[in-house]
Amino acid sequence: MLTGELEKTKIEVDEIRERENEAQVEIAAPLKSELHKGRSRIAAAEAAEARVESVKSRLYLAVQQLAVEAEEAKKESRRLKQGENEGKEITGETVSVNPNLKTLLKIFRTFSNR
Repeated sequence: MLTGELEKTKIEVDEIRERENEAQVEIAAPLKSELHKGRSRIAAAEAAEARVESVKSRLYLAVQQLAVEAEEAKKESRRLKQGENEGKEITGETVSVNPNLKTLLKIFRTFSNR
């Protein structure tokens, strides 16, 4: 009789363990899915951040190049003006520079503030 009770209890414990395992699988599946979605979002955000950094870098280089070109144009304009005025001193002269410079500077500042 005691052996029968022991067998019955053992079967009940096994059934409880099986139900417990099934419950854990039920709980784990959606959590695993959410974890995967979260990791995908993080990877996408990191990729977007890398693209932004790349654009910022290229814009910075473009702005630097435009600044060099603007300075060269300014110097050339001064040389030409001095030649026209036969050595007269130039004061307060402004030189027209590529109109895209202001736009590029705005874009660069926008990306730099992120």
